[in-house]
Amino acid sequence: KNIKTNQMILLSHLFERVVATAFYPEGMIRLNVLDEKDFEEVPVLRQVLCLCRFIHDENGRLKLTPKGNLPLKVVKEMYEAGIRDWYFEEYPRQRIQEDEARFVRMARDLATKAGIVRKRNNALVMTRKGDELRYHG
Repeated sequence: KNIKTNQMILLSHLFERVVATAFYPEGMIRLNVLDEKDFEEVPVLRQVLCLCRFIHDENGRLKLTPKGNLPLKVVKEMYEAGIRDWYFEEYPRQRIQEDEARFVRMARDLATKAGIVRKRNNALVMTRKGDELRYHG
């Protein structure tokens, strides 16, 4: 019993150290700087890039459905570019809607929260920040 108590105290101090030094240069957690090619290895970022390509290809304005969702063609390509949902892999369907594909919705939300795209008049448009990232990133 005494050994378990000592292990818990040790773990407690370890967690404190992680929290106290997180993301400092000499801390226990360090972030690696990614190369541009590394971003393409992250599925959700591939989906965000796919969405940005669609907006760009539609002259900077991707029209949404009357319910405010992405068009089916966009959802399909974003889905294929990113994380696959086991349900659609197990039970394939020709049409996957945005509200059914959680990772597509997550990528759209990420792009919106990051300030890359925004909704205007039932369409998605690139923001200035999004344009800068697309052309200079």
